[in-house]
Amino acid sequence: MIFLAGFLGLLQVGLLPGLIAIRLARWRGPWLTGLVLAFTLSLLVSEKLAFLLAAFGLFRAWLLWPLLLIEITAFIWLYWPWLRQPLPALLATAWAGISMDINATRQRLDEAFKSAPLAASLRLGLSLSVSAAALFLLFYWSATKLIPNPGSVFNTWDAIMSWNRWAVEWTGGSLPLDLGTYPQLGPASWAWIYILQGTSAVQLFAKTLMPFFFLFILLLQLDQARRLRSYGLV
Repeated sequence: MIFLAGFLGLLQVGLLPGLIAIRLARWRGPWLTGLVLAFTLSLLVSEKLAFLLAAFGLFRAWLLWPLLLIEITAFIWLYWPWLRQPLPALLATAWAGISMDINATRQRLDEAFKSAPLAASLRLGLSLSVSAAALFLLFYWSATKLIPNPGSVFNTWDAIMSWNRWAVEWTGGSLPLDLGTYPQLGPASWAWIYILQGTSAVQLFAKTLMPFFFLFILLLQLDQARRLRSYGLV
């Protein structure tokens, strides 16, 4: 039950509110931009809602569970025409969006090579080298930091002494007082997960949220490259 609650908590702070918001706003933009917006909006909505509820002493499981149920129901209702499609059709729709970006990239590269073959080759070689190095560092970091201890608790100084301590205070239903000027989006997001789990001792899902910030920074770069047609950013 704790693992199901933790997974639902991740959906709450990282996906559901944003997906509902962009659907209500009739978002028609590229899928990658929509994904980044959904993640960002979900974090912001969850943090602001946590602040509002905690200010009135309502940041409690008895209220968060009904709110989460309402969001899941709203998501199913808003996305039902999409959800009811067979899996092959869903995959085809997703691939159509990806193919547009691939074709745009290919066209851009073709134009660059036609206008200045040597300069384009050097730029492409440099871009690929930097990208390969970045991917190597990403996978090395994942292999050494995430994979060996996926179920561990927070174990670094700042997380233990400040960030997770604030999250535990949020979990108690009150606003942390000794914050200084530190933002609370992270601790408030973890608190959502802890409250839904019913415990702050299981920190797996709170830790799992953090690598998504790094991932979405990369996706932002990719989305900017697509919008600006400057694929050296990739």
